[in-house]
Amino acid sequence: SKIRWETPNCNRTSVLVTYLSTHPADRRILFYEGKKSHTSDDGPPSGSDKGKIHAVIAKHIFENDEMYQSMYAEDQMKFTQAVGNRLTYLKGKYKTHRARFKQTGAGVNPEEPGAAVNLLAQVLSDFPWYEDLDEIWRDNPAYAAKTFSSAPGTDRAG
Repeated sequence: SKIRWETPNCNRTSVLVTYLSTHPADRRILFYEGKKSHTSDDGPPSGSDKGKIHAVIAKHIFENDEMYQSMYAEDQMKFTQAVGNRLTYLKGKYKTHRARFKQTGAGVNPEEPGAAVNLLAQVLSDFPWYEDLDEIWRDNPAYAAKTFSSAPGTDRAG
């Protein structure tokens, strides 16, 4: 059966995002592959590759989870894969929402006071992890790719 990340009394995505926020060494391995310039005093990562770190995160989230504890004990690999899939999902949602801040003609007038604040409120109502993930991903070109407006009537000829 499919793992439910959000239930009325348990938000597993928030546990995942909090883990990422508090484990910079793991973030380096998960999101900055091949970039040695990110060495710092963050201590050693929880694993030597993405799969091992996904397993550590799965244990963190599901080992004592009331709903999934026994299923996790039986099939840890399923939950490790679920963490990887959830990160892929979050990346897609993050990029979609981040693009909204870069668009012109998206119903937000940058000249209007509070327009960005209003857009942020809309984004957070749909995707409450946006600000935390933005802290982690905004400087990573793979996650925060520059977007261009495709609004009709935009003159690109210069």
